[in-house]
Amino acid sequence: MRNLIYCLLILMMSSPLIGQEMDVKLKYEDGMVFLRWTPANSVAWEDANRTGYIVEKYENGVLVGTTDQAILPAPWSEKDSDFKVTMDVPATVIYSLIHIDLVDPEFIEESYPKSEYSEDRMREDRFTALKFYMNYDFHFIDIAGLGFLDKEVKPNTDYRYVVKHVGRDASDKRYSSSISFNSNSYALGELPKLDAEWTNRRSVLTWNSKNVKEDYWGFRMTITEDDGPEILQDSTPIVNIYDDSDDEEMHIIEKEILLKDNDIEYTFKVYAFDYFGGITEQYEQIKGKGRVGIGMSPTITESAQLKTNEVRLRWKLLDKFSKHVDKWHIYKSETYEGPYELDSTILDPAVRMAVRPIPYPTTYFLIAVEDDQGTELESFPQMVINLDTIPPAIPINLVGDIDSAGIVSLSWSQNDERDFLGYKVFFANDTTDTWGLPHKGHLKEATYSDTINIRTIQEEIFFKITAVDRRNNRSPFSKILTLKRPDVLAPVEPNFTSAYSLPGKVDLRWDRSISEDVVKQSLYRREMREKGWKEIKTWTESIDAYFVDSLLIPNRKYVYLLRVTDDAGLMSEPSEPITGMALVDHSDFPINNFTVTSLSNKKTEISYNFPTDEIFEVWIYKKTEGAETRILRKLEPPKNSFTDQNIKEEESYSYFIQIVFNDGVKSEYSTTKTPSRL
Repeated sequence: MRNLIYCLLILMMSSPLIGQEMDVKLKYEDGMVFLRWTPANSVAWEDANRTGYIVEKYENGVLVGTTDQAILPAPWSEKDSDFKVTMDVPATVIYSLIHIDLVDPEFIEESYPKSEYSEDRMREDRFTALKFYMNYDFHFIDIAGLGFLDKEVKPNTDYRYVVKHVGRDASDKRYSSSISFNSNSYALGELPKLDAEWTNRRSVLTWNSKNVKEDYWGFRMTITEDDGPEILQDSTPIVNIYDDSDDEEMHIIEKEILLKDNDIEYTFKVYAFDYFGGITEQYEQIKGKGRVGIGMSPTITESAQLKTNEVRLRWKLLDKFSKHVDKWHIYKSETYEGPYELDSTILDPAVRMAVRPIPYPTTYFLIAVEDDQGTELESFPQMVINLDTIPPAIPINLVGDIDSAGIVSLSWSQNDERDFLGYKVFFANDTTDTWGLPHKGHLKEATYSDTINIRTIQEEIFFKITAVDRRNNRSPFSKILTLKRPDVLAPVEPNFTSAYSLPGKVDLRWDRSISEDVVKQSLYRREMREKGWKEIKTWTESIDAYFVDSLLIPNRKYVYLLRVTDDAGLMSEPSEPITGMALVDHSDFPINNFTVTSLSNKKTEISYNFPTDEIFEVWIYKKTEGAETRILRKLEPPKNSFTDQNIKEEESYSYFIQIVFNDGVKSEYSTTKTPSRL
């Protein structure tokens, strides 16, 4: 059941959850009346599964019968003996949708996982699935307790059937509905008109399901090749799930069929499924063949102006398309953009030349070919003008501005030529880039207004104008007008890259703002425990990317940030803060107060004489001629000397030291000393 229900997921999503009225449908067949009703919503449906419905029958306005007992769904006990299957849907699915409380809990969890389905949603989905599956067979309607069969129907008699939800207010349209019927006036609903577009080994069939949805819920299509057998195109019904859409286009069903051969005649038939499990005997059909058609537009090869003020037009079309030509049309217009009006029609498909008058100072002609199915393909327009080749004067005195809302206003001096047609305004964000035309047609007046995007890093926009006469002669462009956009974008903030701790200082480095209009850069500082910021440095001309802050207290943490301001006074967001700390300045420490004394040919003593309260370690380095310098010993105060006993008489030695202070700072190296004799 899970797979059958899931195949309707998209139908469920498109169905309204709560209806407003009970709906009753009727079908008359073989002297019997079939009734089917749909509850107003899933809550009413579940309630009626317990109380049932009664049907009242009125004949010529008089009540002649009422169902003896309430109509209820078939009991669960009948499920195992009901083997009916319609369109791959077994009757047991209907029982399971109705008697969900009797279905195996594991099967329910598989079909409706509690993690995805609330009780309300599960009821709505069951109700939607049931309504859809009841379309397949009247037996399913009977199982659901939502149908009635009247076998005693007289001809030419007015009947009215009233369906009532037992135990509910019959005046409420959610719980009661009726339908009238007379066998003499009963007729099946018409099928939708079938259209087809035939192209090369392809046919696209379309029909509108909107006007027939009250009578039919789905369709079946068959195909016949020449005089062959009628073959079912699709084993599943064709259903339009968008029939409730307000968009008219969504009611069009489209089926694309790939054809084997263009020489075969194909017949497509469309039947319809009613809401009682039946399929119509009548059908809509359409016949046709695939066709190559005209695969490209004609091309005008000549537009020669004659002394008679006429034009000789020649055109061509590929030979392989000629057999599909029905007629030719010649269109004309005063402008390239149109509108174009019909000049003449040539009925002879073999014609490829015509002489036509030139009705306007500048006339645009195009040739259209109409194929044997009424489809037209047009050539590109071809301009024909008189011998006048003098363009209008160059537009002058072009001025303009852009306001804070991005509205551009341009004006210039008006041209006064007798054959003047209008202006074309061009713009570009870069004079080396392509120029765009932001308007249609020609501007009659020497003004232009438009709205542009001002939230961009492009500061300038450029305009130029050309004047056009009625023969499409165009003047050279005017001088380029450069306008500056109002600056509404704040500059991009700088970005710190490092903060190096130095004795008594912090060395700050950063990447400058990438904005080109920055005129000011400000550096701010505060101690870690403080809240307020102090501006410690401002750049207004040369914008640096480094600064050494020397007015600091050692071993305290400081926080820094940067902001920049552009030439419109807009300030950037603050940069990401960075922290730094100045080290203690030990530059005045008497590091050279040490001695190197030769005690013998094999012993040298290194000793120091300076205060040790700041010292963590004293590192002694030994430099041997012809060898690498290395650390000889690390002394921890109070030890203040070391004797080097690794002495060779033939080698020369020297020594220097480095201090590691308690705060972790290393001193500079001392001077280098050689051993002195006692």
